[in-house]
Amino acid sequence: MLSQAQRTTILELHTQGVAKREIARVMGISRVAVRRVLRSNSTAVPELQRPEKAEPYRQKILELFDRCKGNLVRVHEELLAGGAQLSYAALTAFCRAARNRIPAASSGGTV
Repeated sequence: MLSQAQRTTILELHTQGVAKREIARVMGISRVAVRRVLRSNSTAVPELQRPEKAEPYRQKILELFDRCKGNLVRVHEELLAGGAQLSYAALTAFCRAARNRIPAASSGGTV
């Protein structure tokens, strides 16, 4: 993903009349990336909106987290045994994010 500084440079070069192809070559990025920045006409770095892979297993994760006393390796093993298609990395990312989203009282414990 392009930084705010790179986006600013692209917009400045474009206003100076430098061609998209030349901007891409000089900056070492693709023409598609240059075109996207020019279309957005913004230096703000867009926020990624990715679906949470663990979301379909939310309730099961919360139950297992309590039952396994916070041991995420054990939670992951139990999820896989139950047929879940979820990597350990996706589980840990979900739990890190959940600390900020889920009040401790609603989950029966902390995540």
